[in-house]
Amino acid sequence: MLYALIDTSGNSVLTAIADGDGSILSAGVHEHTPENASRLSELFAECLSEAGAERGDITHLGVGIGPGSFIGTRTGVAFANGMAAALLLPVAALSSLQTAAAIAILETPNVAVVRCGRRKAYFVGIYERDTDGMTAVSVEPERELPEAGIPELLERLAGVARGVDVLVVTDSEQVFAALRANELPARIDAVFRGNVVDLRGMALMVVQEVSAGRTRPWADVTYLRPAVL
Repeated sequence: MLYALIDTSGNSVLTAIADGDGSILSAGVHEHTPENASRLSELFAECLSEAGAERGDITHLGVGIGPGSFIGTRTGVAFANGMAAALLLPVAALSSLQTAAAIAILETPNVAVVRCGRRKAYFVGIYERDTDGMTAVSVEPERELPEAGIPELLERLAGVARGVDVLVVTDSEQVFAALRANELPARIDAVFRGNVVDLRGMALMVVQEVSAGRTRPWADVTYLRPAVL
């Protein structure tokens, strides 16, 4: 099996080719500019060439469906849907937030992902390690959180961290600084990343989705409405 991975929901255009075990064979990370968005087919072709593969070798396609940039996410999903239709590929629709948790959960039992959203808001996902020890499952539905809700989020994470370790992955300098400034339990750690999406997590999630038979002919974009935790 050979998996194609695409995510354009954040600050980067991400493409990768992974094998059936979820190992990344090649990857491309490019700044998400209008020029690069229009070159998505070319960038993907470069990734294929680096992996020594051709489009006909691909068996499945994994695409990040957000939550993230409205237009940016649609760019990648539209490209993935077009490729899936042309090559008759099954599609694994992946939460862009959960890709970060999919890798982090292997070492930390609870992971929160906080991504910059629109109009001073954040996209938030909270995940825990499943009983298999390999899967990140949502504790609750992913949400759009207004800036005013960040203190409540930090308080909630502090409550979770009284029992188990919690890692917060964020692309927000404000949230990262708040975590460092507040007197939170030692069990909480934070990582700042320019883009929370993790290609390794995408590869792992595609393997899990394909194994479970959770693929479809196309993917839809995730849109979240504002909510307070």
